[in-house]
Amino acid sequence: MEFITDRHDNIVIFKITEKLDSLSAPKAEKALLPAIEENGKYILNMGQLTHISSAGLRVLLMAAKKVRSTNSRMILCDMSETIHEIFDIAGFSSIFEIKGSQQEAIQAL
Repeated sequence: MEFITDRHDNIVIFKITEKLDSLSAPKAEKALLPAIEENGKYILNMGQLTHISSAGLRVLLMAAKKVRSTNSRMILCDMSETIHEIFDIAGFSSIFEIKGSQQEAIQAL
């Protein structure tokens, strides 16, 4: 897994590649959670994510809680059908705002 951080104006864009599982979740947690600040705007681009496990979902749930507690906003985007289906089954589609593309997410923020 690679965790890439980029910026677009005042929006922080995180990209997760390959797998977000029990082996990579600690690295993602260390990169994602400290980066969330008060009143921030964040996009989590999942276009290169091929697999997510319950450990990966836990990290995203922790990020969602931190986003809410810091009065910030996070949008997930560019999910494959498989990842989107996992989010639907786990009930995460109702927790996160999800857009089809990064451009849509930028416009929504």
